[in-house]
Formats: sequence, C-alpha cells, structure tokens
Amino acid sequence: MAELRAYADLGEAYRAAGRYRDAIAVYEQIWPRLVSLGRDDTITAVTWLNNWGIAAGQAGRPLEAGKLLRRSMEIHRADASDAAVSPMVMTNYAQQLYDLAQVEEARAYAETAYREALRAGDEIIVNQTLLRLARIYRAQHNYARATAVLDEVEPRLHRALPPSHYAFGSLALERALIAKEQGDTERAVAFINDGINLLNTSAKVGKAGGAKSAVAAQRSCITRACRRAVACRRARCERDRGAAGARGAARRFLELEWPRVPRARARSERRGKGSGGACGSARGLGAIAQGTRSTAPGYPCGGGAESIGR
Repeated sequence: MAELRAYADLGEAYRAAGRYRDAIAVYEQIWPRLVSLGRDDTITAVTWLNNWGIAAGQAGRPLEAGKLLRRSMEIHRADASDAAVSPMVMTNYAQQLYDLAQVEEARAYAETAYREALRAGDEIIVNQTLLRLARIYRAQHNYARATAVLDEVEPRLHRALPPSHYAFGSLALERALIAKEQGDTERAVAFINDGINLLNTSAKVGKAGGAKSAVAAQRSCITRACRRAVACRRARCERDRGAAGARGAARRFLELEWPRVPRARARSERRGKGSGGACGSARGLGAIAQGTRSTAPGYPCGGGAESIGR
C-alpha cells in the first residue's frame, strides 16, 4: 500500500500542475491494484476515485468524471440517502453535472453539499460550493441569487485567502459573466479586467495558469460582445441622424419651395401635362417630414406620396 499511496501522491502532483492526462494515467494504473487487494470499498478508494474524477473533469471528460465521482459516492453512502456522503465529493459531482448541462440536478447536489459542509464547519468546501452555486444560478438565469451568493462568498474568501489568490480572479469572472448576460457590457469588461489583473498578480506568487486562461478567454469574449454593442449603438445613431437629415431637408423644401408648387401646377395644367408629378413629390416629402407615409387626403394625386414614402 505504501507504494500505491506514493503513486497516488504523484497523480495529485500531476493534477495540481495541470498535467491532467498524466494524473489520469497514474490512477488507471493503481486502481486495478487497489481492487486486487480487496480495498476498493474503503475510504482510500473514495478519495482516489474523487481525485481521479476531478482530473478527468479538468481534462474535459465530464462523462468519465461523473461515473468516477458517482462510484465514490456509492462507496461512501451508508444507506440509500446522501447523509453520509462527503460534501467534497458531492460538490465535485455537481460540477460534472453542470458541465453536462444537467443544471437542475447540479443545483440539488451543490445545495446539499453546501448545507453539509456548513454543518461540518468545512470552510474550504463551503467556499468552493458557493462559487459553484453562483455558476449554476447564473446558468438558470437567476442573476439576483447568483449575485447574492457571490456577495456571501467574497468576504469569506478574504478571511481565508491572501489577496493575491487566484480565487478572486474566478470571483471577478463570475461577476463579469452575470453583467454580460444582463446586457451590461461595460461593467462586464471592468470586472474581467479586474480578474486578469488579479490573476497576473497571482501568477507571480503561485499557480493560476488554468484560471488565468479561462478568464482571459472570457475577457476576449466579453470584449467582442462590448465592441458589437458599441457598433450597434453607433449604427443606430448614424441611422437616426440620416433619418433626421432627410426630415430636415423635407421641412426646408416645404418652407421654401412649397409656395411655388401651386404656380407650377397651374402652369403644368395649362400646358396639358397633368398634375401628378409636382403634387406627388411634394406630398411625398411632406410624409417624410412628418415621419409617416400619409397620402395627404384632399389632393388629387394620392399615389405619389405613398410611392415616395416607401
């Protein structure tokens, strides 16, 4: 067992260093040996399955991770309920359910893990689960509750961790994503920049590589969303200015040229050319000046304004 425990420690070292495939390979090698010793229903098995499952999840294999964590919970469960299951395993399992888009089931496990960790006084699991719940509530579009959870966990993190810890970058990321999904791109960009700054500081004193990459990717996404929103606002302003300019030109025509129209119409009638063109054009500009497509009842040439108004 001493040799197996040494390998298990190596697997955890690989996982902590971000070498998830190497960590998984270690657990794949030592698990059959644990089973052959008849120790696959012990607390050691629960711990190894949990760590193996976390590594699989971090490697982007949530289906595999979910099976491993489920097996860990089944070993730990004393009866049909989840009363004896470690809140650490439950919160990790909730993360895999979230990654598989099983959000409601993830919420149920995370809330149970939070209550059990709070009852046991396990501050680390409480804080991790609160951050997880914020993501879950955001996915359910419950932004008020997600924000309330972040407001609850932030002072807890400040009491438990140094200011340079990368967890604060993850906190800023969550606030940025909530702001983005609420359409507040300016606040989202501000939060994501804070997260990047926090993670840059954290990288100088410890590990923050994975979190930094995640936040950087979200910053890129949010920045693009902000640029699109600004471009849309600019396009709307240009369109509004163009429409206002057209209406202004129409008003100027009506003020300066309209008095001449009756005389032009009379001349046209005397020449036998009809009266549709001048009247129709003036009425069309009148419709633009009012921002409508009115046919200006009372004039014999109703169709001209309608065609120009289009």
